[in-house]
Amino acid sequence: MNNQTPATATFWLRFISKISIIIFYLSLILTALYLPHLLEFIAPQKSLTVYAFTEMVSPAVAKEFEAKTGVPVNIKYFQTNEELHAKLSISKGSGYDVIVASDYIIESLIKEELLLPLERNKISNVPQLDQNLMNHFFDPNNRYSLPLAWYTYGIVFDKSLLTHADTVIDLELLFNNPVDTFGRGITTNPYKICMFDDPREAIMFASLYLFGTVKKASPQDFELMEKTLITQKKWIESYTSSSLQYFLFSGLCPVAITSSSYMKKILKISDRFGFQIPLQGSILVIDNLCISAQSRNTELAHQFINFVLSKDSAIANSSTYGYNSSNVQAYQAADKAFLDNPHFFPNQEMFKKLHILRQEYFPKEVIEKIWLSVKFA
Repeated sequence: MNNQTPATATFWLRFISKISIIIFYLSLILTALYLPHLLEFIAPQKSLTVYAFTEMVSPAVAKEFEAKTGVPVNIKYFQTNEELHAKLSISKGSGYDVIVASDYIIESLIKEELLLPLERNKISNVPQLDQNLMNHFFDPNNRYSLPLAWYTYGIVFDKSLLTHADTVIDLELLFNNPVDTFGRGITTNPYKICMFDDPREAIMFASLYLFGTVKKASPQDFELMEKTLITQKKWIESYTSSSLQYFLFSGLCPVAITSSSYMKKILKISDRFGFQIPLQGSILVIDNLCISAQSRNTELAHQFINFVLSKDSAIANSSTYGYNSSNVQAYQAADKAFLDNPHFFPNQEMFKKLHILRQEYFPKEVIEKIWLSVKFA
């Protein structure tokens, strides 16, 4: 026998009806909130991942590409080429699309099949690139890489240190005993120097000083370079790059080695310092754009490379970070004081004295041994 009264039955019918209405509207709200995420899970939104040095691709340029294509650009950063190489070797390049890498490391990335050959017909800005930066040993036909940026290393010096304003800077300013240099009347007093904390580049400069070139060295050559760097340590105040401004402006080190891009920042603060590529020559660094062999967005990667190599993007990047762009049409936007200075924009004669690091000349185990000897001498 059913004891439920009509009033009770009506109550439950109304309650169930209200609950059903609430559930219906909640379902609509939840669907509106989470459907985009569900669709993204089912069909992921296209995006581009760029792996680059911290001061290479301006966020503003990336945002402009996003606005133009509707494709989000995710920039991940590394500090050194060795960090880049290690990460790509472990992941086989998975998770990255466009990669920025320096000259010498590209050779290794190609040998390990971590880069994808470029489809040059999809990169219309190639004819605008500086030919001095093309077809180097690390990628002879630029099959896998295209230059994005470049800079040189030179000697920064306090102008008041030199007895003659027109003195041509020689590597002796770094490697000769400052007391002897002062005794010969080249400087107004003895001094301390800053050297960068990079073994390969330090050894390359030792090679230039000793042999006038960078070459494949013999065991005896490496021994001489090691002794030279150990001797030099007596007048080194610090091995540094990041703190260079402190040592220069404090007067602790009126002489240092630095990049032309970093020197531009110093000159924006003060004209107290000069900058020259040494008489014997120097190091040229070319940073390049490549595509990861594991990229799933190769069409977008080519579009991004072409966009970054365009005149407008080149001007934006170089003005933000100080390096020289690879696009010659962007040179016209450079500060004329730098553009007309061969130590910032080397002429053809000076370009012949610039050297790119070759890993085959400087085996890793030899470099590490020398640097340990220098640091613990």
